Amino acid sequence: MEVEIKVKCDESEFDRIRQKITELGGTKANEKRQKDQYYNLPQKDLRGTREYIRVRDEGDETVLAFHRNISDGLTHEYETSVGNKEMLGIILENFGLTKLGLIDKYREKFLLNEFEICLDKVKDIGTIVEIETDGNKQNWEEKQKSCIELLTKLGLSKNKQSKEYLCDIATRK
Repeated sequence: MEVEIKVKCDESEFDRIRQKITELGGTKANEKRQKDQYYNLPQKDLRGTREYIRVRDEGDETVLAFHRNISDGLTHEYETSVGNKEMLGIILENFGLTKLGLIDKYREKFLLNEFEICLDKVKDIGTIVEIETDGNKQNWEEKQKSCIELLTKLGLSKNKQSKEYLCDIATRK
């Protein structure tokens, strides 16, 4: 299970956040553009259900995902790499899946202890800082508190926490 917290942030704060991550012992893992195409099922409208099907194109890799949000900040994720994204699109369309929306973002990912910290510039939406770690049903609240503590160490406010998922923005009716 993934435990995460997202906060809206002004892009002008990114340099300070990068520096703080480094001071805390974090390292930059990568940076890449991600295009997330969301799909709907023919037999069930996924909009507003906290479930989504996504194909993420990262240029060098394509990932098919099904996510089920259990509660705010807690998600079951099922993901697999796909070798041929064009063929994947044909398969999904032949099963009746329809495109709902696209999220186009530039992501910088940092690693710090058990955490991934992502600085996202999302086209037509804005900038977001995401902190995530792995957890389970027994420890997710503790892990979420740890994410919030790290958020505070980075000088960000929990009050700017975003409860809206990018998949919800991409798939609005």
